Amino acid sequence: MGDFNDMLSSEDKRGGSEQPQWLIRGFREAVQDSRLIDLPMEGYPFTWIKSRRTTTPTEERLDRALATQQWLEEFPHFKFINAIADRSDHSPILLRLVNLQKENRARVFKFENSWLEEQQLQTVVEGAWNRTAYDPLLAKLQQCTEDLEEWGTKPRLRFKRSITEYREEMERYRDNRSELGMSKYN
Repeated sequence: MGDFNDMLSSEDKRGGSEQPQWLIRGFREAVQDSRLIDLPMEGYPFTWIKSRRTTTPTEERLDRALATQQWLEEFPHFKFINAIADRSDHSPILLRLVNLQKENRARVFKFENSWLEEQQLQTVVEGAWNRTAYDPLLAKLQQCTEDLEEWGTKPRLRFKRSITEYREEMERYRDNRSELGMSKYN
């Protein structure tokens, strides 16, 4: 998985000069000779862009995931995703293995840095700390953890929703070469 800097077909390119067929054929034959399978990718079809801030960019699918038949049998449920980036000329690609058995593990508390922007944070921490005023430090920390986990659900969901909305907006403008589209995505 990664940047192969080559294409398997002429459909892997939009804009710019045409890719020589002998290069495409050479890469395709190397993949076939290695008995590798090009994994299907979800999302935008191109993973690299040149001249992004113009109305005539060159876009190519240079990044991909290749697997053997044995790997596909071992991991039949996967998602190969072309994610979105607003600065890099390459899109991040993500290979997610789905439907794997999850071990029964206790959820680990994670303090979210975004909570520092929440006005209620100090009130939640002070409330937990003062409720256990005469308890040892460890008990105070445990109470803070419990209260923050309960309180933090709403800000966490709100933050995830915002990320989803921004990601969807970027996807809408990703292929839009209008002035508005280029200003929103670039």
